[in-house]
Amino acid sequence: MPRFHSLRLALLLALSLGQALAGTSQDVPPPLVPCVALSFDDGPDTTLTPRLLDILAREGVHATFFVVGKRLAYSPGLVRRAFLEGHEIGNHTYDHRRLTDLPDDEVVAEIELTDEAIIAETGHRPDRIRPPWGQIDARVETALRKAGLWRKITPWNLDSLDWLDDDASITELLTSAAPPGSVILMHDVHASTIEAVPSIIRNLKARGFHFSTISGLETCRGGKPQGLTVATTLAGRIPTDASKSLAQALREFKPFEDYIIHRFGS
Repeated sequence: MPRFHSLRLALLLALSLGQALAGTSQDVPPPLVPCVALSFDDGPDTTLTPRLLDILAREGVHATFFVVGKRLAYSPGLVRRAFLEGHEIGNHTYDHRRLTDLPDDEVVAEIELTDEAIIAETGHRPDRIRPPWGQIDARVETALRKAGLWRKITPWNLDSLDWLDDDASITELLTSAAPPGSVILMHDVHASTIEAVPSIIRNLKARGFHFSTISGLETCRGGKPQGLTVATTLAGRIPTDASKSLAQALREFKPFEDYIIHRFGS
């Protein structure tokens, strides 16, 4: 295998393994029902988000969208459509700037302006914030609390790495092998991500997974999935121990060595 490809693949797997095993800020509790939450950041995109919503509607899957406030101005109606179709809407700041680098007044504006844009579309203030790059600190928290804007900060525990490698097959590989209880990070501003989503859903359904918004994930973990239909479970495909590594899940999902040879050459 060429050295460049080996290093590239090693980086992708190392980053994804770190997310799956350690989580961004919390561990994944063992679920009674195998569940997963798909989340999409950085949209809406006028071309790609409607395609994604069509796919999710066709598959009967609900997801969580963390939207960038300024993008709502040139994609009117998309967040409203997502909300009305049962998807969860979260706040991903107005300009997608690193909150920990901003003064307090700009931190407040990033969240407040996005709330206002979402409320104008949905009539509902989002219950969750996902700061860009997942970065937040005590000073940012204090500023938001003083402004009455503090609420659930929502990280992820499995990064699809679609932002790092614009390749649908790699996004599909890393995401389809998610352990139960995963909150998966993807972005609805990459065409390769939208291309990968149907296969990701199909593969996770084949492993017996139920799909949920992030807010509904605890209910699903508690053994009460929200009426979603999944395909018949394939024997031996469901990881029974939530502590299994992503590498183990990948080996169960498909022969990983064969994939490497096919994707990168021997």
